[in-house]
Amino acid sequence: MKVFQQVLERRKEVTKIELTHQQFTVAEMIEMLRKQLVANEEGVDLLAFFDQCPSRHAMIVAFLAVLEMVRLQAVVLVQSQSFGEIRLRKHKMFDTICAADGSIAPMSEIDEQYL
Repeated sequence: MKVFQQVLERRKEVTKIELTHQQFTVAEMIEMLRKQLVANEEGVDLLAFFDQCPSRHAMIVAFLAVLEMVRLQAVVLVQSQSFGEIRLRKHKMFDTICAADGSIAPMSEIDEQYL
């Protein structure tokens, strides 16, 4: 009985913190990036894009989205000087990959790859 009470007492001392974060998909992050690129002809600062992410999960998904956009040849990464800021800019294929209605051509396939 005494051991059981000690276990119960220790259980009270352990505080669990459970935070829930919004879950993002790669397709959603690609859409966020696409909107920013359309709005800014100068491109998007890569560090600022990652800083906008509300959680570690979102940052990882954002990284995957950037890699996917590079793979699709919709964006290029540009660094004007060594150790300088890295910017994402539209590639010549951006308009082909990103339709006028805001959709990305193989979007359903992209999300399936990351499930």
